[in-house]
Amino acid sequence: MADPTPQPTIPQAQPPPAGPAPATSPRQEYRDYARQLAEGTTVPPDIVEGLWLHESQFDPRAVNKRSGAAGIGQLTRSTAQKHGLKVTRKIDERLDPYKNMPAALKELEEIDLAFPEV
Repeated sequence: MADPTPQPTIPQAQPPPAGPAPATSPRQEYRDYARQLAEGTTVPPDIVEGLWLHESQFDPRAVNKRSGAAGIGQLTRSTAQKHGLKVTRKIDERLDPYKNMPAALKELEEIDLAFPEV
């Protein structure tokens, strides 16, 4: 005689729901933006991406405890101000990636142009 107790059924795995692809991470967006910025300069995009990855891991809130450099491009206070960023006790535009990266790239390009043989 068959066992009258119902056996549990194992549900079949369902495919993921259709819809938009997951958004890219903010850090990936910053990396893409860095490459776009570098395209129109003398500094190769791979150099910019590698340098900023090493310096800040593309973390816009990164701060170097020794030098005080901040943001993705690790700008010091004086370099940031040189490139038009506001750095006060209340406002630090170095922490805004869309202000930091263009300023940091300008600085890199100035260095690249000043030392073309390197």
